[in-house]
Amino acid sequence: MATSLSNLQSRFLRKITDYAFDDMSVANRNSTLYGYIESCIPKFYQCSSSLSVVEPDGESEYFSANGTSVTFVFSSTPTPSGDYEVIVTVTGVEQTEVTDYTYASATKTITFVTAPVSGSDNVMIEWEAYGQFSAALTTLEEEILANMMVLEWISEKVHHSDLLEQTLGTRDFQLYSQANHLKELRELEDKIERKVDKLIVNYTYYGGDLEELR
Repeated sequence: MATSLSNLQSRFLRKITDYAFDDMSVANRNSTLYGYIESCIPKFYQCSSSLSVVEPDGESEYFSANGTSVTFVFSSTPTPSGDYEVIVTVTGVEQTEVTDYTYASATKTITFVTAPVSGSDNVMIEWEAYGQFSAALTTLEEEILANMMVLEWISEKVHHSDLLEQTLGTRDFQLYSQANHLKELRELEDKIERKVDKLIVNYTYYGGDLEELR
């Protein structure tokens, strides 16, 4: 069975603390994390499994809501492959609190626990598919990619701090209490890079799965 990109997202998010992801829309979060995955794939050239990605198209449908209805019937049956999330957008604003629902494929009906709107608005219900690899990755391959994603995330922050230092100048940058933060980021970057290198060496030497290396 092919590995969903949601597996990598979950592994990555468990390894970091970044509240910015909590404030992102589902679509923006998935797009950002997919960017990390895209950057990691060519760097893990030792991977025995195929890292080609299948990106299924998401589906969406518009409805008119009255503020009380919790049930919406699709005109066509949403059939996204792999893992997906349901996103509800009301008049262009994503409803981040709307998460609990049931879906009956036989009747093409989605039912929410609470009404997603407070009045007569245009509602878009979207099935946001994660996409998946064409192959089933081992847990070790997933772990290596997730750590490489952490490295991409840290490198992005280091680059941002470098640009801030260039903008402020070294003296102001130090007064701005960012110098120590940048030092810690670079140390963490080196640590994660060493970890990734060790995982890849183990993977190349032993092959197999993560459990076999413990």
